[in-house]
Amino acid sequence: MSQFANFLPSFADWVDGQLETLQGNQQNITQAVELEIKSIKERFDKVETPKKKQCPAFVYATTSTDGLVPGGSEFSTGGKGGISGNLYICRTQHEGNLIPGKYHAGRKSCHISWGDKERSLGSDSNYVQVLRVNNLHNSHLQWVTSPSVPLYAVEGGKTTENEPLYVIRCLSKEQIRDEIEVVWIPGWFRRSEGAYTGYDLKKVKCQKNWQFLTCI
Repeated sequence: MSQFANFLPSFADWVDGQLETLQGNQQNITQAVELEIKSIKERFDKVETPKKKQCPAFVYATTSTDGLVPGGSEFSTGGKGGISGNLYICRTQHEGNLIPGKYHAGRKSCHISWGDKERSLGSDSNYVQVLRVNNLHNSHLQWVTSPSVPLYAVEGGKTTENEPLYVIRCLSKEQIRDEIEVVWIPGWFRRSEGAYTGYDLKKVKCQKNWQFLTCI
């Protein structure tokens, strides 16, 4: 019994020593973790946050094409208007709908397809807007091929039923003299109807090849 009584103080001292060692280890681990967190935070703070890309916005049309988003071009014949040229993105109102279409740099007019035909409105109208960015090089714009609306698709307007109309472009082909000419022509995509553009005063359904304008 006396031996057991003598053992207890020694055992208690040993337990206290182990606890002190564990506490010391815990403090060391805590300090190491805190130092690592501090180091990671310092490295993170030194990393420059990339500047947010500029997405385009619709503004009222002017005579300048600076900053306009390229969408394609007319066929070399220029259609019935007889003027070929670059095409950009525009939108205008028609029967309560806000409809994206193609802005013809040569004619200075916005052409939209709605109903069963292509309609046009001059850029001097108060209803014509063009898609513009301040700096195209600082904008992450991309044309994406997709059968359905992709992420970050640019919304160009709405129908009277509040259904979005997205900015697209259609790959169009036409026999020009002795060659097949291929061009991109801007238009719109509607989930309930599909993809359409306009050419030669007609509303044209995009068959297979169309792309959505996206901005990330």
